[in-house]
Amino acid sequence: PSNGTGNAATAINQAINAAGMGDTVYVPSGVYLLQGSIVPVNGTKIFLDTNAEMRRGFDGGTGWSGALVNPNTATLAHNVLLRGGKWSNPGNTYVGRVLNLAGNRWLVEKMNIVSWAKPGAGSIAMGIQGDDIVIRNCRAVGCPGEAGQAGIRVTGGKRIYIHDCYMEAGDDTYCAFPTENVNNWGAGVDI
Repeated sequence: PSNGTGNAATAINQAINAAGMGDTVYVPSGVYLLQGSIVPVNGTKIFLDTNAEMRRGFDGGTGWSGALVNPNTATLAHNVLLRGGKWSNPGNTYVGRVLNLAGNRWLVEKMNIVSWAKPGAGSIAMGIQGDDIVIRNCRAVGCPGEAGQAGIRVTGGKRIYIHDCYMEAGDDTYCAFPTENVNNWGAGVDI
């Protein structure tokens, strides 16, 4: 349903799995409540209408779990394109990231990613781990008033490009910079 009730994640995942490699899954205008993660497969293309909002409605725990896209780094997808719409963790107590980009050769553009969880919940707008990731023309706002809640947090990979984006990192400086495994992290980030 596109009215913010029920669970839209199951239907969207079914559409992703039914689409052929390189086919596009289009999400029309509306508010989509997600009670589980949307998990892309290789070659996934997801285009959201400008007025479509993907709203997370479940508590995913800490770290890479509980995101709207790719719930953990064990689920890798390559050659993924995400475009348009709004992805949000609304003002509630849910923890976990809004978007997780885990895989290689991702293009994410023209998206508004917002984490407005209550202080203490802890939610990062976008986490990145992978090679050849391009983020452009996006807005990524981390949870306000909560330490460590980034707009964009890069945790590993190479050739990561962030262009023409607005990023806000709650009350700290974790925004599009390596923050975890910093002692052995060798990624190249171009902002």
